[in-house]
Amino acid sequence: MLYRLKKINLPLVIGIIILIFISIIAIFRIDIMNLDPFATNFALPHFEDGNLVIDNPPNPPDDINIWGTDILGRDVFSRIVYGARMTLQIGIYTAIARLIVGLILGLFAGFGSKIISKIIDIFKTTFSAIPALIISFILLSAIKPTLEEVIFIYTFILTFVGWGRIGSILRDRINEILREDFIKGEIAIGKSKIQIAFGNVLPHLFATMVIHLFIETSRVLIILAELGVLGLLVGTITIDPFLIQELNLDIIPAYYPEWGSMLATARYAIGAGKIWIVFYPALAIFISVLGFNLLGEGLKIELNKRNSKFITFIKHIPYHLSPITFVYQIKNINRYKKSVGIKLGIIGLIVLILIWPVKNSKYNIESDDIYSHIQELSEDKYLERQIGSEGNENTRNYIVQNLKDIGLRPLYDKNFTNKHQIKVNSQTVKKSEIYIDGKNISFEYLKDFNFWDIYLDKIGEKNYTGELRRKIMTVEMYESGEYDPEQKYLLIVDEESRRNFNKITNILIEDFVSGGLYYTEDEALEVNHEINIIGSLEQVENSLGFGDIHINVSNKVIDTLKGNIGEEIVFSTDIEMQKYAEISNIGAILQGENKEKAPLIIATDYDYKLDESKNDKNKGLIYNGTSIAANLEIAKTLKNSDFRPDRDIIFMFFDGSTSSKETGLSGFVSSDLYDELEKNHFLIYTKNLGKKESKLLAFDTSRLYSDNRGHYGIVRNMMKRGEDFKLDTMLVGTNFDSRGVRIMYNNGTSLTSISGIEFSIEGEITTIDKEVLKVQTQTILDAITMYDYTLMKNGE
Repeated sequence: MLYRLKKINLPLVIGIIILIFISIIAIFRIDIMNLDPFATNFALPHFEDGNLVIDNPPNPPDDINIWGTDILGRDVFSRIVYGARMTLQIGIYTAIARLIVGLILGLFAGFGSKIISKIIDIFKTTFSAIPALIISFILLSAIKPTLEEVIFIYTFILTFVGWGRIGSILRDRINEILREDFIKGEIAIGKSKIQIAFGNVLPHLFATMVIHLFIETSRVLIILAELGVLGLLVGTITIDPFLIQELNLDIIPAYYPEWGSMLATARYAIGAGKIWIVFYPALAIFISVLGFNLLGEGLKIELNKRNSKFITFIKHIPYHLSPITFVYQIKNINRYKKSVGIKLGIIGLIVLILIWPVKNSKYNIESDDIYSHIQELSEDKYLERQIGSEGNENTRNYIVQNLKDIGLRPLYDKNFTNKHQIKVNSQTVKKSEIYIDGKNISFEYLKDFNFWDIYLDKIGEKNYTGELRRKIMTVEMYESGEYDPEQKYLLIVDEESRRNFNKITNILIEDFVSGGLYYTEDEALEVNHEINIIGSLEQVENSLGFGDIHINVSNKVIDTLKGNIGEEIVFSTDIEMQKYAEISNIGAILQGENKEKAPLIIATDYDYKLDESKNDKNKGLIYNGTSIAANLEIAKTLKNSDFRPDRDIIFMFFDGSTSSKETGLSGFVSSDLYDELEKNHFLIYTKNLGKKESKLLAFDTSRLYSDNRGHYGIVRNMMKRGEDFKLDTMLVGTNFDSRGVRIMYNNGTSLTSISGIEFSIEGEITTIDKEVLKVQTQTILDAITMYDYTLMKNGE
């Protein structure tokens, strides 16, 4: 027994077991996680045994969060499981890239290129003398790749700083192979260098490359851990800034759960005695590094054996995978029956997996029915659905009529709508232009110029107007004294002048300079900012000192004004300002079997603000028109089927989403109905569905509570069903930027956003694909009707 144990290559066996284990985690991460990796949890104050308990994270391991939570209340176990794929991808891709670069240059060097050999030595020596960690940290900190760019950028930089070592190893091994006697025989029969490289060198080099693939992967994982400890986070997606501000955090934890990034809070965790925050990510990296190293060392042991069957198998992998070999074996099937049978079996299994039929939906969404809503909402009477507009009222009436036709019960006693007054601070620029007095030269707002702050006179309850007349001054005019101090000027601050902050400031403090016309890139001028009316025109005329009129202008405006020095320009603007507005939320209930159970809420917005900066005539169809259609069809399909939910399903359509202050969600939170909701209720918020050529279904789960397995279970069901329909399902960064959403979350609502795109864009009806919209809607419906789910924390 002891003799047999000694014959076993333990490093190889243990390494294979560890590698299989972490591979399963990376591949089946969605199924393994029991909680959402992005969901935070700031427990609401509650009473236990008569005592007020405020239990904020980080929380130690317990029955729900088995490895505890981090400083934002996110489940550490789920974050490690979810982050396994990206961490291993960076490690393996970098190792492969290093091997490819090292192999190519190693072959050139091995076959006699002294220049290439010198380059290999330079890279090896340089990054031995200057730690690769320092160079990697500097480069990655400077580039700051986005989440989509992370794998490529990290792979590129870590390959750049690390390929020299493996290139040197492969070059030396190639030289050893080329000194073998059989190579001399190949040269003697007239084989070229390319033929020798591919026919003789690579087969003998393959085992060495496989060994170093695993060793290099472990080295990359170590440097990822070191970068994390130094505070380098993967991706540019950051935590909700409002949350950081509320918590007054000195450190910003990683948003994406890459293992190295999770070590960024190591100093805090150790100092505060919250060791579990970094212990488990460090343990995951340690086990992975150990596994790759043991596998590499185990393969080295096999390589040194005289007749290792394992190494022989590895050396023959390229031969067995070659299509040419497969064709040859088929032609000589009598000799290769077993090999052909195995390969055909594998091919058949792959084909079977690819063509395996998707489980049929219990209740089907009809694409024509859902698209009919889109066609209706594209009519001119719904053109602008801004708060208080006719289009808003028409949209509300359309939704209410559909809910009545479906046969749902009104949410608010006998009414489908509930009115709220909210603070909106909305502005509508009725007119704004800059023109040269006495000449036919004018400039267009949100194309040629833009502004944030403005002085206007109030002429009514909502209306503000004003006209400012000024002469033009350039920096050169001021420096040469070519101006009249009795006149009032606006200073032209072109692209070059903006770089000299001190000089511009010294000019602006002059009593006769009212402000500046600042060069701004064209793209920035098109952004429709919230405008702040900071005073009356009388204040401007009477003010002395620093000129605080700030108008952003294009190069076209600057060049034109420089050609009309001495002329007077006029800045004329009319704005309608609304501080408060009455909104109407829409709600309906599909009654379930048990009213005491926490309801499921399916919601979207129905208002939309026309974006004049983009000549926007698309009626917000992508923004929420498709979501209105999707939610109405889900409601109709459920009502007309024999499906009876075990709890109430509430359908909500919120008004006021375009307000920069309070929203329809804010009104809902302040209602008696919200106070009566069972505490484990769950809200699914849909937006941006049906985008043409987009197979994405993105889930923002940053507003889930990390201690509720039931809520994450619904998200997981939707992701699984989306994958059945070949959608690209993914968990994405924080999309919720609504104050109302934050208020709901802070008051105990757990919710997820479902979007067909990663960023909010608009589209005309021609950009909507009704089949994509149908599949996305069917995914949500199937998650409700095909899977058992609970909204309770412990799955009870």
